[in-house]
Amino acid sequence: MVYIRWVSGFHRIAWTHETGRLVVSPIFEDKKMAVSLARHMELWNDRFTKLTIIEDEKHYAVCCYEDPLVSQGESVGILRLNLLRIAGYDQARPLFLERSPLFQVLYTSDYTRLETYEQISRLVTPARCRIIAHRDLKRQEFYYERLAMASL
Repeated sequence: MVYIRWVSGFHRIAWTHETGRLVVSPIFEDKKMAVSLARHMELWNDRFTKLTIIEDEKHYAVCCYEDPLVSQGESVGILRLNLLRIAGYDQARPLFLERSPLFQVLYTSDYTRLETYEQISRLVTPARCRIIAHRDLKRQEFYYERLAMASL
């Protein structure tokens, strides 16, 4: 059986721009965890990486992983559930739909001070980026996203 270890140790998402593209960045306060994820992401093949936003009426979830069938070594995915749909997400959503975003792990020692933010991982260019409704998780193409949602 193919297994993905889901990591969810972050509480915020940064929506930034780089080279004219949206960058989706989970922000970690645990530097060891951020560095560990960055090491796994170095092995990801962008052609087999997926970034999915799962929406419902008031919340969204972010799910990013490399297809475990082609993964080199342990499969690790990044997941965060129950993020509130507030202004930052609503502003970033049209940009996400317009052009596939990039994905990058950030670390900060203090969320309130922008100068403490540090880029930990490389910029990943996921081959598949999509926004889906929570009800779509029952479709077979979202098998790993469904497993991720059930795992936490």
